[in-house]
Amino acid sequence: MKGISKMSNYNKKDEETFYFKNEVDFAMMMLTPIIILYLVIAIIFPANNDKAKVNQRSPSSQTSALCSTGTLVASEPDAEINIRSGAGLEYSAEHYGLPNDVVNLLANQNDKEGAVWYQIEFPSSKAQGWLKSDFVKVNCQ
Repeated sequence: MKGISKMSNYNKKDEETFYFKNEVDFAMMMLTPIIILYLVIAIIFPANNDKAKVNQRSPSSQTSALCSTGTLVASEPDAEINIRSGAGLEYSAEHYGLPNDVVNLLANQNDKEGAVWYQIEFPSSKAQGWLKSDFVKVNCQ
């Protein structure tokens, strides 16, 4: 049989013999289950993604209790300050706030460039979103 390699199974009791066109076919037969297993594990247990972890403020923490509110600031007195759906400019603007609006600070997170963003909540409407730290003055008592 020209061009066909004969490779015996490891279990000699069965006396089975497998035929492959070449060593590449044999290697693919051996590697395919390993590759499939690797992909299944990668899907079930994905690696940490690029998103930074959110730092939730603990209610028992003295610092968070003292600095749990902020006031929106902008260079223009009538500016509409975008409140985004996530911590970064790539997230859509869901609502806006105005300078001097007071907000509750729920959490903070760094974006890909390392800038600090606050998760905020408007006390009266309970609307929430993310605001870059440049646009909030943290109020600490």
